[in-house]
Amino acid sequence: MRHITTGQFQMSVIFATLAALSVQAAEPVKRYDHHQVLSVHVESPLDVAFIEDIGGDIWSHRPIDGAIDVRFSPDAVEALRDSGLKFQLKIDNVQTLIDAERDSERIAAERGVPFLETFHRYDEIIAYLEQLVSDHPKLASLIELGRTVQGREIRGIRIAGPDVTEFSPAVIYFSTVHAREWITTSINPYLATHLLENYGTNQQVTDLVNRVEWLLVPVANPDGYEYTRSTARLWRKNRRDNGNGTFGVDINRNWGWAWGGIGSSGNTNSEIYRGPYPFSEPETLALRDLFLQHPNVRAQLDIHSYGQLILWPWGYTPFVSPDEVAYQDIGSTMQQLIFGVHNRFYNAGPIYTAIYPVSGDSLDWSYGVRRIWSLSFELRGSGFVIPISEITPNNEEVLPAILHLTGADPIHATQINQLAAPPVVMTMGQPQFIAVAITSGVEDIDPSLARLHYRYDSSGPFESVAMQSLGSAQFNGYLPPTNCSSTPEYYVSITTGSGIHTLPAGAPNNVYTMSMQHWSADVPDWTGPNFPCIAAFGDINGDTEVTLIDFVAFSNCLVGPGSQLLPECGVFDVEPDGDVDLGDLMAMQRLQSES
Repeated sequence: MRHITTGQFQMSVIFATLAALSVQAAEPVKRYDHHQVLSVHVESPLDVAFIEDIGGDIWSHRPIDGAIDVRFSPDAVEALRDSGLKFQLKIDNVQTLIDAERDSERIAAERGVPFLETFHRYDEIIAYLEQLVSDHPKLASLIELGRTVQGREIRGIRIAGPDVTEFSPAVIYFSTVHAREWITTSINPYLATHLLENYGTNQQVTDLVNRVEWLLVPVANPDGYEYTRSTARLWRKNRRDNGNGTFGVDINRNWGWAWGGIGSSGNTNSEIYRGPYPFSEPETLALRDLFLQHPNVRAQLDIHSYGQLILWPWGYTPFVSPDEVAYQDIGSTMQQLIFGVHNRFYNAGPIYTAIYPVSGDSLDWSYGVRRIWSLSFELRGSGFVIPISEITPNNEEVLPAILHLTGADPIHATQINQLAAPPVVMTMGQPQFIAVAITSGVEDIDPSLARLHYRYDSSGPFESVAMQSLGSAQFNGYLPPTNCSSTPEYYVSITTGSGIHTLPAGAPNNVYTMSMQHWSADVPDWTGPNFPCIAAFGDINGDTEVTLIDFVAFSNCLVGPGSQLLPECGVFDVEPDGDVDLGDLMAMQRLQSES
């Protein structure tokens, strides 16, 4: 493991200190003298609401034996006593822990301890990644995701071996969405160091670096994190000025899947304030765009603290996901691997039931939209202020679990994955866009063998068209326009050395289906699917009129009795007798004259 010392980052420390002083000049450092953390027994959501109303800062991720950990100011403690709620003392003075934490950092810097054994400012963390890239230029490069509310660059590191192709699976592992969770900042630098320094000598590491594109982001909320370093140690959100005297949005309530639901708040002062609309925050947009720019991503980790948990979707509903059994299998193995290092037990389960309801979180979005294997850690500790002595054992115990997730069969298997939710309706007269990603960590992909299969008559044969490869594992295809007489069905396939792989699995016996909808030029805000498809005999382009365009198309469908009727030609079978002939042409002409 790399042994860069804190002394090697003296220049970045100087700049960071100057930046901190400028911030502190504008805003005094917040102290938490005589703030206490109490274990409060709660019996209903009303008790929790009361705790929040008197200024309690809830630290627990779930009730244990009916109690939750909450930080209270001295005034709030008095209000709690008056309420009659039962509680026990866990931390007598939070500021004492914060002072000890800062002292341990100072002593570590003076002693020149290895970089990975203490906490650091954001600029120092990025400088460490830059040094890794400089030392391993053939395997690593820096990535830039975007800028924060305050203009800081959100940066990470990409690691990929020479055998990684555009069709190789990728993973996105990011940390420190919540600013005060300092222990999470160490995971990705530790992981990156392990991968780069063991490449070529450790077979597991070498195989994973050669087969997977790693995208690691150590601090996803730089503004909030730096604010905890300079001003308010227990700040959680980003630093959005909400315009009403409050600051910050919880960027793990700001994602676009089930945004605004249970487990989030519209109160700007709340620790779980979701923002004014989905993806309103540049930090959330930057992470989302990282996924959009890498269609080959097959796994995600959103790393948090504290509570020793392994979590997966859903957060917004108590119903389990379609992949619950597979998630349990992955989660239980990760659980065993973590326990095997330092005997730390991590509970595992869906977010909603393992901790509490959460809406607008990253896991639900990446799984719901992309069907990515999306998981989260809540790391070790009994609070957000944690001794630096916990950093190394924390990293050591989760490393095998991260490597297992990255190497799991569901991530590496040859597969086709949706890049958007499958469409449920198709508009008459318009092509239907289909986008997928095709990846494999076990065999080569020939992009010319990707096909989009469709039929517009459930009793007829499937036609197929080639999918267009756009790079980065993305393929686009279009279902040709059809009309109201159609019942569209489709699936996607890729042929490889191991056989034919399909989306959905089991095709052509299992396919995606759509209903037809009618487009209305008379309704300016038309969005469908509330406009039922109205079939007009002979109207193949769906403009509700029988015109010359339809007559030209008719000639391609003129097959005569006993011939096979093409699925898209059913709209011309006016009689109907199962074929398209001159009798149908005469009927079309009559319809045109009547109109």
